[in-house]
Amino acid sequence: MKSRFLGLILCLTVFVSMAQNKTENIVLVTMDGYRWQELFEGAEWKLVNNKKQNVNCEWTKSTYWDADPKVSRKKIMPFVWDVIATKGQLFGNRNLGSNAELFNNLKFSYPGYSELFCGYVDKKVNSNDYPDNPNYNLIDFIQEQEKYKGKVAFFGTWDAFPRIINNKRNNTPAYVSCNWKDGKIQCLNAVATNPSVEIPKTTPWSEMDTMTYWLAKDYMVKNHPKFLFIGFDETDHYSHGGKYDAYLTVANQQDAYLKDLWNSIQTDPFYKDKTTLIVTCDHGRGVLGMNSWKHHGHVRKAHETFFMFLGPDTPAQGENVAPGKFELRQLASTIASLLNLNYDGKGKAAKAYNLAATR
Repeated sequence: MKSRFLGLILCLTVFVSMAQNKTENIVLVTMDGYRWQELFEGAEWKLVNNKKQNVNCEWTKSTYWDADPKVSRKKIMPFVWDVIATKGQLFGNRNLGSNAELFNNLKFSYPGYSELFCGYVDKKVNSNDYPDNPNYNLIDFIQEQEKYKGKVAFFGTWDAFPRIINNKRNNTPAYVSCNWKDGKIQCLNAVATNPSVEIPKTTPWSEMDTMTYWLAKDYMVKNHPKFLFIGFDETDHYSHGGKYDAYLTVANQQDAYLKDLWNSIQTDPFYKDKTTLIVTCDHGRGVLGMNSWKHHGHVRKAHETFFMFLGPDTPAQGENVAPGKFELRQLASTIASLLNLNYDGKGKAAKAYNLAATR
């Protein structure tokens, strides 16, 4: 009887061990205000063919347009469709019944990012100028875990991120709104003199995001944070300005950074096969009319978003076709579950999405 009991305990121990996720690190990237329409359907003809919204329509069409949406979307984001779509998962193609969306009804940045990191919505968080977020969030929780304490870092092009995660409370280093001044890279909360990373030249439409990316990557290589956030912004910036060619080019540049980031992860023993890459956004944009795509907040459809996952615990299912919805408020607990942690936002957070569920 004793041997049977010990055998049962051994089997249960093996089963629990097998059930543990392999993810030990998270790299979370956001593409501010990028539409699911371009991600899944490619460039929109009426926009690429509009002279008011492109410096050179013919260049924009030849670079990003194709009558086949699958060809066009790959022209914009080749890494996403060559790698994430074959080795990971994408949510949000509403043409396939996959609905990714916000739970908050404000549909602009601070409330969106607050929902993302808190896992729940606070209706009082209703302005991009909102002060330090009083709500308990995923970053607070992760910093409380011995394995992750002091191993979290934030890099963003928008200067609101320290307030959104309340880094004064959880002591998370946040490097945002970086620029060159007097021969130094200056960021909110940090000044890097003589940085070892060389910022490469890129399209003039993506200068700020480029600085954000290379500083984040340099920090990742040197310091090996176990939770790294990179918040891009210029997709939102140029869409507000009605510059469709710039919007697509910035998305294309961010895709190149995702490729470089993933290659770095998979060639670094600290991260290789132990890291999940997640890509999402804080809100969508409008779809109706020639100018609706520029806006969010007050416009219809701007709650529609997307999620992408690539890592050792994400089954290679490509585009999700399961009916239902994946809400932004579920991401915090989903991230924690990938790390074998249970985040409930002190009883407020939405439940984790099961990435291993059937399509």
